[in-house]
This record gives sequence, structure tokens and C-alpha cells, in this order.
Amino acid sequence: MTGAFSYGIAITSAKNFTVENNVLFGNTSFIGARGPNCTTFDTVPTPAAFVLDTNDTQTLTLQSDFQTIPDGASLTCVLPPDGGDYWPFGGNPSNTSSTSPSGSPNGSPGGGSSPGSAGGHSSTGRSAAIAVGVIAGILVIAIATWFIRKRSLKRMEMQRHYNDTRGSFVKQTSF
Repeated sequence: MTGAFSYGIAITSAKNFTVENNVLFGNTSFIGARGPNCTTFDTVPTPAAFVLDTNDTQTLTLQSDFQTIPDGASLTCVLPPDGGDYWPFGGNPSNTSSTSPSGSPNGSPGGGSSPGSAGGHSSTGRSAAIAVGVIAGILVIAIATWFIRKRSLKRMEMQRHYNDTRGSFVKQTSF
């Protein structure tokens, strides 16, 4: 694994389970802070590569570098720490500046890339482009429908006029 994580592998309830031969490589960091979804009773473990809550686990075969934590119930309520400059999307987690290279505070979307976005395009820009495309498509369909209806009504009127004149011409020429 490589990247910025709160926890690389966390085991909170398992029976007859094996976790072995996992390694960290490259620029790997472990970051995290108590989030708003944590209750006052949650004990948020310090971010680490491999953590294990032994309260609900049995018969495990694990690699030697797992750290035991007292309570794994709060592993999912963590957030990135304040500072906004997070590797790999902003830089090194140890950089404590309050602005990311994209110029937006706390690494928030809108100025930089969002995780998983291709080519560095923001997800906000992509969403706006989709919205504009959908609206433009609906307008094109509405305009085409209006022109088709107008042409159809004109043809029906011409056909009715033709039938009316044809009937009166036949009546005039009959003796």
C-alpha cells in the first residue's frame, strides 16, 4: 500500500482469519483526527498502518506489525486533520500550511483535483458540464419537437384545404 490513510488495515471482528504479507512502500502517511460523527464516548485510535481490536476477534493469524487498540468502534468516524495539505492531493501531511496548492482552504473541492478525477479536472466542473449538456439536449429536443409539430399541423391544414376544394370542384362540374 502507498498513500495517505487513517488506517491501512483495521480488524475489529473476525474469526478464523489470516492477514499476512502486507507491506507499505513509497510515500505512505497515516493521518486522521476526531470527526463530527464521533460520540463523546468514542476512543479514536492513533492513525497507524495495521490495527487490531481484540475484543471481538478469535483465532487469527496475523503479520507481526499489528498494533492492538482498545476499541475499534470509532475507526470510521475519523476525518483528515486540520491543515488542508494532504499527500497525494496536496503535498506532504507534515506540511502545516492552512492552504493547499490549489488555493482553497482545507483542501476543499473547487480548486484542486478530487480523488479519482481524471486529468486533474475538478468534479465540480465535470458536474457543471453534465448539467449544461443535459439542459442543452432538452432544449434541442424541445425546439425540434416544436418545428416537427408546426410542419405537421401545416400539412394537415393543406390536406384539409385540398380535400375541401376537391369536393367543391367535383360538385360544380357535375350536371
